[in-house]
This record gives sequence, structure tokens and C-alpha cells, in this order.
Amino acid sequence: MHLARDIAQEIYDSGMKPGDRYRSEAEALALHGVSRGALREALRFLQIQGVIKIKSGPGGGTYVGKPNWEELASTLALVLQFSGATIESLMIARSALEPGLVALAARHATADDCDLMARAIEDMGVAIGDYPAYYRAYSRFWNAVADATRNPLLEMLAPALRRLTRSGGMVPDEPYRVRALKHARSVFDAIRDRDAEGARRAMAELVEGYLHDMRALFSNEIVRTVSFADFDPELDPR
Repeated sequence: MHLARDIAQEIYDSGMKPGDRYRSEAEALALHGVSRGALREALRFLQIQGVIKIKSGPGGGTYVGKPNWEELASTLALVLQFSGATIESLMIARSALEPGLVALAARHATADDCDLMARAIEDMGVAIGDYPAYYRAYSRFWNAVADATRNPLLEMLAPALRRLTRSGGMVPDEPYRVRALKHARSVFDAIRDRDAEGARRAMAELVEGYLHDMRALFSNEIVRTVSFADFDPELDPR
């Protein structure tokens, strides 16, 4: 772990960017003065965290990566499982967090941000009857909202919590999707108008209704403990 921290700090301090090639194994061994086994274990840990990518074959080697919200969600799933956190506890946390998040987005959103949100809203409407397509557009919309906050923690945390909530296996029906789209439009309108308080109110109404509906529709699912085993990005609709 000390070696992994040293390598991560070296990558950061040197200004390496995603896609840049890291040192060869021989160079890293000479620099850090460690065994090959220790180096490989440290690199494997950093690979799991998304800091590096290890490629095999011609042109292979160790390359700099960029950790994203999926790595954060994976780590949170493991930590929360052994804390006994339920899906409902994630939903409650989101209800406390997200009204403030959208208010921040309303203060900082650019025209490009709003264009991304508008396209996602339009795609959600077109895909109401097709859940995989709807969920892809839904995710794009809320990711764009989180990005508009210009806050690195919220940009990562918001999609991570949303993905972990979805690991409970709850698939809303079409009438619910229609209601969710209506609320999302209200949030978007307030963000576009730079109305932070209006965005906060719209989001508070959305999350309050979300909690009520999920408790009514998925009473068994929401009391499940968050499970690392359930966090599998490959299960997301493509």
C-alpha cells in the first residue's frame, strides 16, 4: 500500500495524463527499490482503482488511467455492505443531498450543459416504453446535472449513489417513468433559468415522491442490504 501511494503520487506530481505510458517494470523496480512481486501487487491495486491500465501483448505495458464514478461505486458497495446499509438508506441519503446538488447546478450550468440535459430529456420522452433506452437517457440527464455543479466530489458521488440504488433491482413501470420525466423537466427548467431555489424545490418534490413510491412499489427490495456482489456494470442496460 505504501508503494501504491508512492506510485499514485508520482503519477500526479509528474503531470502524467490518461493514456500516457508509465515506467517500464525495470525502471519502476530501480526507482522504488522493491521486489517484482511487491511492484505487481501495488500496480494491481491501482488498476482496480482505475489509476492505471495494464495492457498485454504487442504495445502492452502500464498506462495511466482515470478513476471514475464506477470505481467509487464499487468501493462504496463493499464498505456499505459491511456497514449493514440498506438500499433505502441510500435513497434517504440522496433525498438529503440532491436538492442542494441541483441548486448548485443551477448556479453553474453553462449553455452546453443545458444542451446536454435537453437532449437527454427529449430522449427520455421518446423512450418511455423502452426501459433500457429510457434508463440510458435518464442516466445521461442526471450525470449532466451533476457535472454542471463543477464540484468534483458531486460529479463522482451522485452517479455512484444512483447506480448503487439501482443495484436493488427496482425497475419502475411506465406510469412511474412518465411521472419521473415530468419532474425531471421541472428540475431542468429551473436549472436552465438559473433559478437555484426553484431547482431545489423541484428536486425536493421529486425525491420525496421517489421515496414514497419506492416504499410502496418495492417494499422488499429497498430493505435489502447493499451488496458488492450486486454491483456489476455489465448488468446496466446497453
